[in-house]
Amino acid sequence: MEAFFKGLLENGLAVVKKFNDFKGRTSRKEFWKFVIAAFIVGLALGILSAIPYLGKLFGIVATLFQLAVIGLSLSVGIRRLHDVNKTGKLMIPYLVGFIPLVIINFIMGFTASRVPTSANPYTILADMEAYVASAHRLVVLNNFAGFFGVVGLVGFVILALFWFREGDPGENKYGPKPE
Repeated sequence: MEAFFKGLLENGLAVVKKFNDFKGRTSRKEFWKFVIAAFIVGLALGILSAIPYLGKLFGIVATLFQLAVIGLSLSVGIRRLHDVNKTGKLMIPYLVGFIPLVIINFIMGFTASRVPTSANPYTILADMEAYVASAHRLVVLNNFAGFFGVVGLVGFVILALFWFREGDPGENKYGPKPE
């Protein structure tokens, strides 16, 4: 088990070092190790963001991590598409869906923290205008999140069909077969 996590860490660091490399190819194994490592770290940050008093800090760290992972997954995803002899332009629907989704998620978290709450119903009634405005913003943001989530999901399904495929056996127009 230790060797598995060590391999994930080494692979993750190798992907981070090539964050601005959009040329060449990435093997299926390297790609999925990166996905698993990013999922584990994202899950841990999500759990830590639920801790009282520290949740806001970890929520911000989780959002920054999500933005970093989008950038890294863009480069490794394009190289993975190159491995199956496809253009990196297939990443566009994924990006159009998930980048706004991360931003909306951050805004919704900030807006939700501003919704007035109280055990005394008269306090909420006294500030009903602020409560309704915050709730309305959350509903609108939720609708946008749903739209961009569907667009991103469709893009992800299209990409996953190529990401699961085995790479070209020899050299293709994007370079030699990865190790």
